[in-house]
Amino acid sequence: MAIKLFQLASTSSSILDTNYFTTVTASTPIAVNASATWSAARWSTGSGATATGFASPGVDGKYQMFINGVLQQSTNVTVVTDSSVHFVNNGTATYTIASGTPITLTLGKLGSTGKVVVP
Repeated sequence: MAIKLFQLASTSSSILDTNYFTTVTASTPIAVNASATWSAARWSTGSGATATGFASPGVDGKYQMFINGVLQQSTNVTVVTDSSVHFVNNGTATYTIASGTPITLTLGKLGSTGKVVVP
């Protein structure tokens, strides 16, 4: 009798991902203990449409932000699902997001099957 220890793959896709993209148009300094708020209208979806809000992560989801391809700490970003993204500076010095910097916001979450798909 074979015992199934875990499931590596599923025949139906169960990880849902949603991506949003933007490129910084003007350098944005963020002072210590401050934040910068960018509305959803500054972001585009994977299909190229302007975002009207951000998908809800639900209980099984997680946002990840990449600035110039570098994954950011979750404490540096807050996403308000219906309207905006807040860049937070909890550090000890002002930082600047330079003009022309590409930013990707990714939401990954499990689908209704609750199974993780390994491609």
